[in-house]
Order: sequence, then structure tokens, then C-alpha cells
Amino acid sequence: RICKIYQDIIVILGGYILNPRLLKSARYVVNMHFGFVPYYRGVNGIQHALISNDFEHIGITIHYAVPKVDAGEVIKIIGAAYQKSPNEFFRILNDSATREYIEVVKDILKNGKIRSVPQDLSKVRNYLLKEWTYKKQHALAKKILDWDKSVIMAVHFLRS
Repeated sequence: RICKIYQDIIVILGGYILNPRLLKSARYVVNMHFGFVPYYRGVNGIQHALISNDFEHIGITIHYAVPKVDAGEVIKIIGAAYQKSPNEFFRILNDSATREYIEVVKDILKNGKIRSVPQDLSKVRNYLLKEWTYKKQHALAKKILDWDKSVIMAVHFLRS
């Protein structure tokens, strides 16, 4: 006996790779990816951008999900001002992306497919979990500590 499931929308919050059969079971499948696609597809996109000093491409992408990881059409990319402390930056980025994601899902439920754009395939970079080495984790920790120190020093400088 075959069980069929028909859904209007499947909502993915990063980190999960769905079976292509499941992707086909809903009219719309959207993902909130913690990376700026197409530059940072796959695992730890934001972290890789930080390590690369690529503050211009630190963001969270809302996109339609397709069988290939983080390759669907982009609905929206959310960024935040990185001149703030890392704690504030990530709080604002996550809160903004969550609010935007909820609005996107509500819009799709109300209106069906919404405006999206294909990714520029000439800029694609896929990151795999096996690439997330201790060396990269250490580099990320150092980068965040240095970022935090620079913000503290800037605030101290402005107050004096």
C-alpha cells in the first residue's frame, strides 16, 4: 500500500536535505539557509564568509528548495550591519530573517508562488561538512573575538 501526502507548503529551517520524493509532495518548498547564496551554499555559510572576511556576503537566504543543496531560486536575502558587536549582529540577523521567513511563508500561502530569481551559477561555491575542520573552527573563533574587541575599542574611542 502506498501512502500519499499532499501539502501546500513545506518549510525548512536550514540543515536538512530532504528526499526528492518529499520535495515533490508539496506545491511549495521553501528553505531558510544560513548563508548568502550562491556564494555560500551548503554547511556553515555564514561562518565561511566570516573566515574569508567577506562581510558583504554574510546573510541568510530564503529560497525555494530543489533536490540540489541550496540551489533553488532566491526569494530574499537578509543581512545586517556588521559594525555592531557579534552578539548584536547575530541577534539582529536571526530575528530579521525569522520575521521575513514568516512573512514569505504567509505570502506564499495567500498568493501562491512569489517572485524569485535564479542564482548566478558563475558565483557558486558549495561547502561540505567534511571541510569544517578544527583549523577553520579555530579561525572563526579568533575572527569573532577580534571583531568583538574592535567594536569595544571603537566604542571606547568614541566615548573619550
